[in-house]
Amino acid sequence: MSQLSLLSSGAFNPLLQGLNAEQKDAVTTVDGPVLVVAAPGSGKTTVLTNRVAYMIQQGIAPERIMAVTFTKKAADEMKERVAKRVGDKAVADRLTIGTFHSISLRLLDGHYKLLGYPTEKQPHLVMPATQRAIFDLLVRENAMEDVRYDDLAAFISRAKSMLVYPAAIKRQSADPAEVRYAHLYAGYQKRLEKQNLLDFDDQICLAVRLLETVPEVAKAIQSRYTHILVDEYQDTNRAQYILLRNLALPQNNLFAVGDDAQGIYGFRAADLNNILNFQKDYPKAKRVFLETNYRSTPQIVDLANNLIGYNSGQIDKTIKAHAKPDPRSVHTVQFGDNFQEAEEIGDRIKALITAGTIPDEIAVLYRTHGQAAPIMDALGQREIPFVVKKSANFYEQADIAETLSYLRLSQRRRHPLNDLALEKLLGKLGLAREALAMLKVEAERQNTDLMSVCYQVDQVPLPTLAQKGHVKHVLGMIYGWQKFQGSVPELYMQIINQTGYRAKLEKKKDENNSQRLGALSAMYEQIRRWNPASVEDVFKRIDQASKPKKADKRTGAVQLLTVHGSKGLEWDAVFVTGLEEGVLPYQIAIDEGDLAEERRLCYVAITRARKYLHLSYSRQRSDFGKSKDVMPSRFLNEMKERAQS
Repeated sequence: MSQLSLLSSGAFNPLLQGLNAEQKDAVTTVDGPVLVVAAPGSGKTTVLTNRVAYMIQQGIAPERIMAVTFTKKAADEMKERVAKRVGDKAVADRLTIGTFHSISLRLLDGHYKLLGYPTEKQPHLVMPATQRAIFDLLVRENAMEDVRYDDLAAFISRAKSMLVYPAAIKRQSADPAEVRYAHLYAGYQKRLEKQNLLDFDDQICLAVRLLETVPEVAKAIQSRYTHILVDEYQDTNRAQYILLRNLALPQNNLFAVGDDAQGIYGFRAADLNNILNFQKDYPKAKRVFLETNYRSTPQIVDLANNLIGYNSGQIDKTIKAHAKPDPRSVHTVQFGDNFQEAEEIGDRIKALITAGTIPDEIAVLYRTHGQAAPIMDALGQREIPFVVKKSANFYEQADIAETLSYLRLSQRRRHPLNDLALEKLLGKLGLAREALAMLKVEAERQNTDLMSVCYQVDQVPLPTLAQKGHVKHVLGMIYGWQKFQGSVPELYMQIINQTGYRAKLEKKKDENNSQRLGALSAMYEQIRRWNPASVEDVFKRIDQASKPKKADKRTGAVQLLTVHGSKGLEWDAVFVTGLEEGVLPYQIAIDEGDLAEERRLCYVAITRARKYLHLSYSRQRSDFGKSKDVMPSRFLNEMKERAQS
């Protein structure tokens, strides 16, 4: 028998047992707009799932309930939890629970012709390789070869997230670069439509367009879904916000859960105003505050309250810790440099594991990917199992892998990956695609490698003498690397300088380029630290660092990830590294005078910890061999003392 049939609306209701007063209020307020401001560790997931079960218990048909999440994992977990709450998987399967994108596709099903597509069949999702091919074609057609694929893709994605289309950008922007990108954006959309394709962002944009331009369809959808729930509301962008507003009409039974203090995705076009202005959008909205933190010690919670208090224009709230005080739960440590910091973290993690903390309950968080290298090395040296989560291994990141592949070319011995490295180098330094294709065909004809064919370039019928000269220039560069008499770190520096890697990243000062440049600097510093006798030694050390001790299935591995990647996760012990001015907060944010999101980022980092929080910073950092003094992060002082109102 279903558990629902056993429930009553009386004093005893299993769905409300164990909830505090605020959680019960959130679960039982079924109708009307509701904003639940959920502090870290306050049980918001329990509230969301119990509320869905409670609505079904109160007679709302599962088919009328929609719950929206940001990740498939979160959606799947919610389905499982709701099934357990209602005690009937068949009932839970009648709910609509999914990500913004999957739900958008469901709404669009059978309506594509109304939006201008030739058939009702769902257009194919454009794959990255196809998207890149379209971009390559567009930049060549428009003589804009200086436009980087990643930059153009990010521009178009951000524009679509904000529901901004090419014509509006061309009409309103005073930035010549944006106007150029808008021209490519328009061409990209035409090609997608012509080939019956759509990209990831189009899914939400088209769903919004359907709801706003086809009234009869909008009315049918709104009649079916009478109650809408959404998690992580502070992370919604303009397109997601408009989608939710349209879905909730006309009843406005929108249940939004979020925390403005954890809004850290502004770089992805998330708009914090969506949660801050909830009551302006819905004047009759009810606000419920979940302020009891069931995760962290009072000492950790106090640091979080003090820190976030320095941000202005936020929703007022004060977190209260449920756990008992533990004066030993927070440690702040200064180190000489980031290598000493990594070594000490390795020692402390080893001590925690020896004392009984399982590796899977330990995390090391950092602001930028470049900070990971010395930590990976320190853990590997101590045979501590670790895993890099939610991003590529530091040595597998595109820029690092590519520059290391050029370093491998400096060895005279052949390597299976040398052809790919040489192909990238020739293309990067401007050899025409047609010429490169001819060289590869000739290599296949001769059943030899690309390098050998390049040395025979005078016998290959390339279209122009200039292209032959280009190949010879690259060969001369590689020959110079092979004959280089300096140290291996100096050789790596020469490679990133001669290939133009460093100069190109320094030219455009944005966070993406700054982080990429920082990663190259971190790689250089790591090689200096290793002091290898040969290039081969570098790859041996990388192999060691990239293949840590195998994790025990029962105890897992230490988690290494960026602060952004840690959102929504928690561990018994958390190490937050690099708490220095220029790192956290990041230098670009300091230069722009906008520290609010960096402060929220630090807030997210420290509230991941349950029992033990280790905060560390260095007195010095090196940037491409130049050592510089650094100041402790201002956030460390802010954590100690509450802001004066």
